Amino acid sequence: MNKRMKTWGAAAAGAIVLLVGGYLASPYIAVVGLVNAARAGDKDGLEERVDFPAVREHLKAELTATFMTKFQEDPEMQSNPFAGLGLALIPLMADKAVNALVTPEGLTRLLAKTQTPSDRKPVFGLPKDAGYVTLDRFRVGAPAGDDGGKKIQLIFRRQGLFSWKLNRIDLPPDFLED
Repeated sequence: MNKRMKTWGAAAAGAIVLLVGGYLASPYIAVVGLVNAARAGDKDGLEERVDFPAVREHLKAELTATFMTKFQEDPEMQSNPFAGLGLALIPLMADKAVNALVTPEGLTRLLAKTQTPSDRKPVFGLPKDAGYVTLDRFRVGAPAGDDGGKKIQLIFRRQGLFSWKLNRIDLPPDFLED
């Protein structure tokens, strides 16, 4: 009886370790899956891994706020009689641009333009600049240019126990200045 109890105890401890390990490793697996789907041009895989409506809404708000601030701080625009019209058009332009770019096809095309054919092979490594924000949010820093200094932040949200979806992209504050 005592040996049976030890066996069950060891099995339960092993199951708990596997469950916790899977729980903590799941966002890294999701990031690798997203990168592989993007590099392979797998549109269905991208749709499974990205909450496109949430990403679009956040980017629209972020771009609109950035452009409005830059527009209002520009001394030339303050004396321009058409500045009010420009301010009114900013949300519409951000809406159109984000809707056109933040699609499975748009992400695939964008990634294809920035890679050589040898870069398109599947990736199995884990991201280096990544970590939990909370137990239900995970952040990955991706280079935003050739200099490597600027980082785009990809924010993933937990969907269930082990699944994650990209639901937000944060651009660096000076991303649009270049």
